[in-house]
Amino acid sequence: IVDYLFQNALQEEDLFLYGGSNMDMGAVRDAIDTNAPIRVSSVHSVAESLICFLDSLPEPVIPYENFPQCLEHCNHFTNSRAILKTIDFSHRNVFKYVCAFLRELLANSAVNKADP
Repeated sequence: IVDYLFQNALQEEDLFLYGGSNMDMGAVRDAIDTNAPIRVSSVHSVAESLICFLDSLPEPVIPYENFPQCLEHCNHFTNSRAILKTIDFSHRNVFKYVCAFLRELLANSAVNKADP
């Protein structure tokens, strides 16, 4: 999902502001389940699918037990990095991957009007 958004939606205005169609979101789910390419009419549907996926995880990307520490040290790079190293490998990779995409989205803010 993130790869699709990276390739097709970095310049899209209000990417996460508008919802997607149920039909397109179903197509995204089917594509992921069958390892097929994502084919939708709107990148907003893919963006909403990403939000739904992250929201449906049994445990958040930043686990509950790490959340208070993360909030406390969010403005301190060295401490944040140390906390991130204590998080499970798969969670850490998802966090880094989504953050890398969001960083690129913001780098295109002159076109997509994204606001930090």
